[in-house]
Amino acid sequence: MSNDITALMATMKAAAERAKHAGAAQIMPFDTRISALNEFQLAACPANVLALVEALEKAQQSANINNQWKPDVCPITRRKFFMWIEHPDLGYVPTYGGPFDSYTIPSGDSDGEFSCERYDHDVGGWVDGECVGSYLIDEDEQCRVYELEQRVTELREQLRTVELSNSVLESRTVTVKLPNSFYPDGDIELPLVMNEYQVIEALVAAGCKPVAVCPRCKRELDLSVKHDGAHYCHRAAGIQVIEGEQKNG
Repeated sequence: MSNDITALMATMKAAAERAKHAGAAQIMPFDTRISALNEFQLAACPANVLALVEALEKAQQSANINNQWKPDVCPITRRKFFMWIEHPDLGYVPTYGGPFDSYTIPSGDSDGEFSCERYDHDVGGWVDGECVGSYLIDEDEQCRVYELEQRVTELREQLRTVELSNSVLESRTVTVKLPNSFYPDGDIELPLVMNEYQVIEALVAAGCKPVAVCPRCKRELDLSVKHDGAHYCHRAAGIQVIEGEQKNG
């Protein structure tokens, strides 16, 4: 086809040059002048002009294709390049995927959502576009996402540390040398007891940290430090002092 167009162009150019010379020459045989003009009229017939215009349009499209960005792999969907297809609004565009469906490179809208055009090879035409499920995140949102990811990583590390500490505590065993037991006031009919502070001292000596919860204010107390009033962080429950008198509550 290209050889035919090249030959046609050469014929029309030669006929046009002879016709131009015939029209500009002041002295020329009448038959020669008419022959040159007739030759140009036959060379520039509608069929030949349309053939040249079609060849020019194809060459222009080819130039546009060569200048258009066409990566080997779609940067959004990672589909491989398939073929160039003419789009009614976009002209010739590179499509990806195939052989049953080909897709254009997705473009983002004002909401940051990416969508592409789809060519159905079974139908032989373009069909409705589709969203590819990707969104464009601006720099501020990307920074926030990065900060959240960093925070999640930190929380996971903290959780791991706590779980490791718990596992160590659960697996730890301690041998405590308890003080001797005795009968309160030497009464053998009463159950044997131990001195509370001696028990606490034995736990501390074994490396433990004995704690108790105040029954009144629910505050946790470190029993390794002796408090006045046993395990209470204030006066014993049930006793009040009103105007210097002690009154049982």
